[in-house]
Amino acid sequence: FEQRMSQALGCLEKALDVTKRPMLIKDVPHVYADKYAAAEFLTSTAFAALGNALQLVGATPEAIRRLADRAQTQAVVLRFRADHTCEYAREETRDVESESSIVQEKSKSIFRGLIKKQTTAETRKIITKITEHIWTFRASWRLSAHVGADGGIMEELSSHAAEVEMV
Repeated sequence: FEQRMSQALGCLEKALDVTKRPMLIKDVPHVYADKYAAAEFLTSTAFAALGNALQLVGATPEAIRRLADRAQTQAVVLRFRADHTCEYAREETRDVESESSIVQEKSKSIFRGLIKKQTTAETRKIITKITEHIWTFRASWRLSAHVGADGGIMEELSSHAAEVEMV
């Protein structure tokens, strides 16, 4: 753990100004109360990151504030539920002509090659029968907040559903 933290601090030092020297809290002279300030700062940062993530998936700032207010007096549980299905829809068959064709010419003489020659051309194309199987894929997700110890009051924060046909 400490080796990974040292590597992370090395990267952080490169990004910061030369006057700033990030260090592990155990290596910095401090009083006991400073640990509480660090814990409070990190917790606030984590909640800010959670708020940003909730907004990215569609929760409104008003809904987040409402939930934060409720969390002062009641338990609030966030629930993310995702579902997907894939169902066979149908079978489609179609004929596809090849781009090339075969032309065969035949000629025959009337009166044993004496006077008149008759030529006929026959064109052949290759037709391929293609059978396609079509599947319908559906996906949906919902982010909801449940308030109270028993999860009684539910508020939907965001949801989305989509459907696509695949061959």
